[in-house]
Amino acid sequence: FTERFPGIVVEISERMSSDLISAIKRQQVDIALILSGTDDPSISAEVLWTDEWMVALPKGHPLSSRDVLTCVDLAEEEVFLSDTMWSSQAHVLIEEEFRRNGIEPRIRSLLHSRSTMLVMVMARLGCTFVPKSLLRNTQNPDDPGIVFRPFRAEPLVTSGSSSVSSSAALPPPPHAA
Repeated sequence: FTERFPGIVVEISERMSSDLISAIKRQQVDIALILSGTDDPSISAEVLWTDEWMVALPKGHPLSSRDVLTCVDLAEEEVFLSDTMWSSQAHVLIEEEFRRNGIEPRIRSLLHSRSTMLVMVMARLGCTFVPKSLLRNTQNPDDPGIVFRPFRAEPLVTSGSSSVSSSAALPPPPHAA
């Protein structure tokens, strides 16, 4: 991108989806990747990809032999979720999935880091949820302490968003010499 458009500076900022939508409205951000889209008519959002949820369980956990897990399966399990003060709102979607199924999740703790959540799973203190696309980064085949199983839930949706009224179109690339 920088070779094709040398005059454009790309700054990357990680924030919660709601903060990114506000930043788009204030014209502090031209484009954002947000979770679950938006109903705001002043924001244009296009689904870029969807991702399945996986449950991280301690190896040997009674549920680890199941092919797919549901909220009902996990109703009595303690779970570690991301603290929305520090991370994306993805785990709010997990809470909503439990509630849609008439179950109040047993949240053991809200944590800052996915790594910490996985350490808690390895310590057999509960389970957590991971987008499937991250498994190649989080599942270490040399570490037998965690197993991942698909979680039957609404997929995690990531959208590219910008202001409807934005004229932030890319300039044509410079002519080749």
